[in-house]
Amino acid sequence: MPVLRYEEPQRVSPDERGRQPKFLVLQHEDRRIIAPMNPEPPEGSRARRDREAAEHVLGRPLSRQWPAGALPAGTRVRVVKDAEWDGPWRAEFLGVIDTVGAPEPVVHAMARPGELKYWVSFDTPQLDAAGDGPYRAAQIWDRHLRPVPPDSAGVAAGPAG
Repeated sequence: MPVLRYEEPQRVSPDERGRQPKFLVLQHEDRRIIAPMNPEPPEGSRARRDREAAEHVLGRPLSRQWPAGALPAGTRVRVVKDAEWDGPWRAEFLGVIDTVGAPEPVVHAMARPGELKYWVSFDTPQLDAAGDGPYRAAQIWDRHLRPVPPDSAGVAAGPAG
């Protein structure tokens, strides 16, 4: 059975901020696959351009340190409507946790303790509850995200017939 574990490699150069990168290691029999936990988007990629644009608008760098216990980048998610009101999006839809920035704590009076917000890229552009958009990505509070099982298309069953 494959074993998943986290490792701090001994011979890795620190990044520009002096942090040692963490890696995910998949070990199966004599094969070993190592992948960075929070991969840097390639130069010129959409995720890299989006991160640079968000940092410019926010006036600060986005975190690249993925919090322990957070959904990993690349996780398929369903964005759901809030149970308390008809928003924040017009409809429920599918997307993927993006590498634009690491999940960050929600700083808001209505935030739940420990609540994170994630950068999510949408499968198709979406309108928000006010009808603004369409948006192709956004930061979404984790209360509005449901991971989609890998063996599922993420589509709810339609009416019979």
